[in-house]
Amino acid sequence: MDWDDNGYILGNTMIRSLAPENILHMLISLQPFYWQPMTWLSHAIDYRLFGLEPAGHHFVSIVLHGINAFLVFLLIFHFANRAYPGLRGRSGVLLACAWAALVFAVHPLRVESVVWAAERKDLLCALFMFSALLVYLWYADATEKAERQRWYKWVLFLFLLALMSKPMAVTFPVVVLILDLYPLNRISSRTDAWKCFTEKIPHFVMSFATAVITFIAQKIQGAVVAIDELSFTVRIVNALRSTVFYIEKTLWPQPLVPLYPFPDWDVRMWLEVATFFVICWFCIVKWNEGRRYWMAVWLIYLVTLSPVIGIIQVGGQAAADRFTYIPTLGFYVLLALGVIRLWRFFAERRREVLASVIIGYFAIVVIGVTSVWTIKQIPVWKNTGVFWEWVIAHFPDKLARAHTNLGIYYNKQGNEDGAMDMFRQAIRIKEDYEPPYNLLALAYQNRGQWEQAEKMFHDALAVKQDAMVENNLGLLYMQKGDHERAETWFRKAVATNPDFAQPYNNLGLLFEKMKQPEEAERFYKKAIETNFDLSEAHANLGNLYKKRKQFDAAIVEFSISVFLSPDNADMHNAFAEALMAAGYLDKAEQQLKKALHLRPGHVSAQANLRKIHEHKGSAT
Repeated sequence: MDWDDNGYILGNTMIRSLAPENILHMLISLQPFYWQPMTWLSHAIDYRLFGLEPAGHHFVSIVLHGINAFLVFLLIFHFANRAYPGLRGRSGVLLACAWAALVFAVHPLRVESVVWAAERKDLLCALFMFSALLVYLWYADATEKAERQRWYKWVLFLFLLALMSKPMAVTFPVVVLILDLYPLNRISSRTDAWKCFTEKIPHFVMSFATAVITFIAQKIQGAVVAIDELSFTVRIVNALRSTVFYIEKTLWPQPLVPLYPFPDWDVRMWLEVATFFVICWFCIVKWNEGRRYWMAVWLIYLVTLSPVIGIIQVGGQAAADRFTYIPTLGFYVLLALGVIRLWRFFAERRREVLASVIIGYFAIVVIGVTSVWTIKQIPVWKNTGVFWEWVIAHFPDKLARAHTNLGIYYNKQGNEDGAMDMFRQAIRIKEDYEPPYNLLALAYQNRGQWEQAEKMFHDALAVKQDAMVENNLGLLYMQKGDHERAETWFRKAVATNPDFAQPYNNLGLLFEKMKQPEEAERFYKKAIETNFDLSEAHANLGNLYKKRKQFDAAIVEFSISVFLSPDNADMHNAFAEALMAAGYLDKAEQQLKKALHLRPGHVSAQANLRKIHEHKGSAT
């Protein structure tokens, strides 16, 4: 999937080794958008085991989801035994809890978190958060001091692992405080409340630190949507509406779409907002009646959903199926308790057989229907094209981003006309959205339509000053041979975003064209200093060294470039040429074979391989 998979897996050099320096990088990296070392470690282990073969990565995600479903069962079973202590050990309780956990596991809302490889963080965060909740329940039930201390340390450790997987776990301390109130009943006075709060101070400190780091990282990387782009009123209304939207999708998950736009301010939206307040009123009434579980589930749902509810808006989605993985846990507890209550009703009237038939039939129907929906939802994630076509089919005039991304996919497939049509539609939908202007300009440039390309680049910059667009405009002028204007735009790109490495690399190319190798070398090195993972800069610097006959230095740069871009046949061929020039024919032959494996018709690699064979033949 060309939607975060490149940043998390395909193009992520950090996960390609479990060397100490890579693990250190995982521990300190805030890319993309937040701190998630456990997620990086998980992907790195997958890469060690399976490489980039997708089946292995998906298999691990399925296994993790299975473990999470089992943890959900254990949590539901624990709460059920607390709610119905008189039925402890009865088969009906066990089956009801197992069925509720199975509904959680096969529900279509789980598809996004499990099938999308880049969402491994959801599964890991849930794994450790569910485990921490379970251990916390054991801690609360423990009577001996040593046992309580042991469980307390495990809770802290598992909570830390959850935070290291995804910052969504920051709500854990509040969740366990709610559990202290009900159903653990650990708070009956101010003294009890203070004791329960103080024991969670380490948890709150960890949560606060993670939240601050996450906000700073997302702010720096431009992921946080500004108030002038999305008003506070819209955020509040969408937050209230989204809490009900997720309940709707849990009860009736049709249709499910990977990207939901912000809703129209219509009757349905206001009904959803009103429903939020009705649910709040209902839970208060039930609390006063002594049925506290309704309020406990509702509060835990709201608290766990709060990091992704959009008050601090990150990304362009109004809602997302993946956000339900942890927050809806309480719904399945309620489901199990409802079934147990129904089973007890019949059991008290000596109608256990009838109860088993009715509940069993209901369980089979629910599992069957949700499984069918899930099976139908999985193919949406088959590839990037199917994915965005599905989104556009449901929201044809709402999401410029969807049309833009489908256009990118069409372009990669060689369907240039289809791509350009998608970019034009994206511009029509949202005139102040810059990416389709830039991409349409690149399409015109690829066709040699210089004037149209130049106009679209300037239109893009009129929407938003963007270093990438300025860099692309520089490339356009460099391609036209207008070196002065090319340099101007590359330098503008550097001024707009000094941390963007591409314009430094392109300035290196430009000065090399202008026969100024010292300046070219300086800019290549600046590009590498800015972004060491930019393989093109290493390859260009290697080529410069090769031209100077500095073969050892060239070999170093090319070795880095092919490590960073192992699927680039041109880089393997260029590396081979440097090795040949330095006399390392066997190593050069290996690189050429890799180039030809990647691109069997690579003319230069074929010619270089013939030269090596001829040289070896004449030497014998």
